[in-house]
Amino acid sequence: FQAFNSAAAAIHRGRDWIASLKGHSCYVWRTETYPGANLFGRYISFGQMEIMNLNSRVKPYRHDGWNWNFWPAITAVMRPIDSLRSDVRNLDEFSGFEEMLFSRSSFAGGLSAGHGIGVFGLGLTGHQKYEDDFSAKKSYFLLEDFILCLGSGISCNDAVCPVFTCLFQTPADAAATP
Repeated sequence: FQAFNSAAAAIHRGRDWIASLKGHSCYVWRTETYPGANLFGRYISFGQMEIMNLNSRVKPYRHDGWNWNFWPAITAVMRPIDSLRSDVRNLDEFSGFEEMLFSRSSFAGGLSAGHGIGVFGLGLTGHQKYEDDFSAKKSYFLLEDFILCLGSGISCNDAVCPVFTCLFQTPADAAATP
């Protein structure tokens, strides 16, 4: 287990797999968005955990059919695809066109206890521009070949769009391939 707290990220290695974790805080932005680049990546660091099998020829990511609401292991507010598009603005004459949103939560990071054991966690809060009333706490306990993922305090006052936690997003034909 290796924590990269300046990036609000961690990597945990099992026997033949690697799990990568990504969060954000008031010190690490949740996504970089520019006109024409990553316009639907709003939830990429909402506790994303991607597990990669080192012995498999199956590619876990495929663009066709990808649902931008369902990054692996995130907790987020499900929105129609047209409302997920970032509203990138030029705030002043020096910044250029970009969007780098921060959280109101100060914590996101991990700690290694050695011998393949680590913890990672983050406090999710919506940004005033998107999902202002959304919040959640996520914790990951990584114990050699075992990962325990917990979520608590999950709330949002949006009655139209539900909050959810996604486990995986892998094409059915890829998951069945040996």
